[in-house]
Amino acid sequence: MTRQRLGGLFAIVSAALLVLVMVVTQSMAVPGKDVYEQTVLSLATYPVLNWALILVGAFAIILVFWTVEAIDNRIRSAYLEMSTNVSRFACLHLFSYTFYMLLPAAALHDLANKDKNIPEALETIHPMIELGLVISVFSSICLSIWLIQVGLLILKTKVFSKALGVFTIIISIIVLFSGAYEALYGRGAVIGIISSILTFAGAFVVWKIWVGIELLRGKKNLAA
Repeated sequence: MTRQRLGGLFAIVSAALLVLVMVVTQSMAVPGKDVYEQTVLSLATYPVLNWALILVGAFAIILVFWTVEAIDNRIRSAYLEMSTNVSRFACLHLFSYTFYMLLPAAALHDLANKDKNIPEALETIHPMIELGLVISVFSSICLSIWLIQVGLLILKTKVFSKALGVFTIIISIIVLFSGAYEALYGRGAVIGIISSILTFAGAFVVWKIWVGIELLRGKKNLAA
């Protein structure tokens, strides 16, 4: 299996795993007075499952490193004069988002013993979620910069379909708006929730599946 096809396959697998994590996470929602208490109670109620979801989510993000390399190689094959390393922002996004996915492990550590130290976990969860906000915003900015570069290069080189290039640029704008809005107002408002959903569905699911399929198909079958 070539690197291109491996990158395409991993993109699709990553999207499927993240959808699984999202669906299971939402099904484990536990009532609480605020997001901090809800998170801690969910971790305390389903510790083993949450450990599994954390690891699966991190693994799903790590898989995309192969996709980034495959995209970079395909663009360079048609645009040899490209001197900048376009994938550097993708790598920053993937490193930071992997760390973001692993953050709940800090609270789970306080809940690992039999007496389930809820008060200590509640103290841990506050700075963890605040740190997660900073990392999420930074990751969104890096992802947006990479996507807009990739979208423009797709339209220039035509190594992927034109429709994918246009969609990539649109998604990059949505990701940037979502990150900026989250930094200012959080995700609680309707606009924040909608932009977060569009970012997840567009960039982490639809775009990955789309680019994965085109990587698997190869350049010769793509429309100009």
